[in-house]
Amino acid sequence: MSALWLLVASLFSAVAAPAAATALPTPTLISVSVTSNFVAPCAPPTCSAPPVLVAQNAAFNVTITLTGAGGAPAAFTKDTALSLVAPGPGSLSPSNVVMPRDTSSTSFLVAYSTAANGVTVSVAPGKGKTAIPSVGSNAFDVLQSLRIAPASANKPFQDGTGLKDCLSTDATDPICAQVVLSNGSNSNVVLSSGSCAGIGCNTKGTVSQIIADLGGLYTRSAPAEMIIHCYRTICGSGGVNKYQPLVSQSATGTLQPAPACPAKNTIGAGQTSCVDYVQSTRQGADNLLLFVLFLDDFRASL
Repeated sequence: MSALWLLVASLFSAVAAPAAATALPTPTLISVSVTSNFVAPCAPPTCSAPPVLVAQNAAFNVTITLTGAGGAPAAFTKDTALSLVAPGPGSLSPSNVVMPRDTSSTSFLVAYSTAANGVTVSVAPGKGKTAIPSVGSNAFDVLQSLRIAPASANKPFQDGTGLKDCLSTDATDPICAQVVLSNGSNSNVVLSSGSCAGIGCNTKGTVSQIIADLGGLYTRSAPAEMIIHCYRTICGSGGVNKYQPLVSQSATGTLQPAPACPAKNTIGAGQTSCVDYVQSTRQGADNLLLFVLFLDDFRASL
């Protein structure tokens, strides 16, 4: 009886014991990707929205993935500290993360300290077992300001970009924009301001962007408006015709000079946007107001 019991127990133990987990191979490559927690109300091709929308000091997702030979998932055998790096002028916070053991991919919430264009995140070269080649993330712009304003079709909309919603300008924040949508928007409206570094506009100011579904609401004779406010430290002398706004319908990249409109409140044939010098004016001694007319979401500055 005792021998039979031992045999049954042995068989039960063999069936019940879990199979040993197969260890992931040693990493030979570290890859980094960046995604955003900010969701635009519309996406390409309806709207010109970049794949990553993030503002300075706001959290975004940095995903670190470990792979081995042939691109197979890989992992460290113990929790491993990794250093994150990004080009200036800003800095990452946190800049050090811990990759959990036996994990091939995980995400961390990270922020970047100031507005900048073409930012990438990568893992700094390590030492010893962490001295593994790495691939940096997709490039993305970190914005000065970023928010969603409620809007609906056929309901007039007006709001501003920048840290003060363009309610005022001064020497420290000399360029911003008021967006005027007389027929509203089919979606809520994303308003942002960003760095001018490397995209052609005055680096003392910022570039303003609107992202919205404006399909079917505006025509060449009844367009949408972006009124660029420029403080006297940049636009302090000369007539309005001396200044030429820079624009782009692309969500990222360089800006191009806007042509003059053929008439007041009119976008010319073949133009996607234009500057209305008839409406443009000076506001007191401090501000120049340049009226830029457009049909679809776009970016503009000086």
